[in-house]
Amino acid sequence: MTLQKFLLADLDRVYYAEACEPIVAASNKGTIQIQALARDYYHGKPIPDDEIAAVKHLGYWDARQDQDWGLPWHRNEGIKLAALESGQLDYGLNGTWHTMQPSSLVIARPSQRHKFGNPNITASKLHWLVIDVEGRQPHQPWHWPRWVVLSKQDLADLTDFLRHNEQ
Repeated sequence: MTLQKFLLADLDRVYYAEACEPIVAASNKGTIQIQALARDYYHGKPIPDDEIAAVKHLGYWDARQDQDWGLPWHRNEGIKLAALESGQLDYGLNGTWHTMQPSSLVIARPSQRHKFGNPNITASKLHWLVIDVEGRQPHQPWHWPRWVVLSKQDLADLTDFLRHNEQ
């Protein structure tokens, strides 16, 4: 699996989009169950080009026991929504830690630094969705997929909120 890089020209730095290697290794060892659909370098069953436009990654893990790994600090090319179904899970965003409880939802905007596990993943079931809005920085235009069924105003409000929120 090759990590792809993307340039954030405004910051003059190169970041590597997450390839989920610890999750793949844990799945191969049989310590978690995982199901995922994916595009590009993400792990999972490939999503055909003509299906569910703008979805980069969609899936879940079921870690029925505490793990000996955590996801490192990383950034995604799209908006990541992650919801915890069961267990507790430490989540870091921009260097601040939070403990997710069942029914918690966290959102990371494109290129926002985040991490799961402090330092390791605890027994948990986590679902995620990464949506590519084609913008990598808050000031760049975002293009939401047509299947997002919010009014124009609600979508504009959500975009503005995500672009200007560091929490």
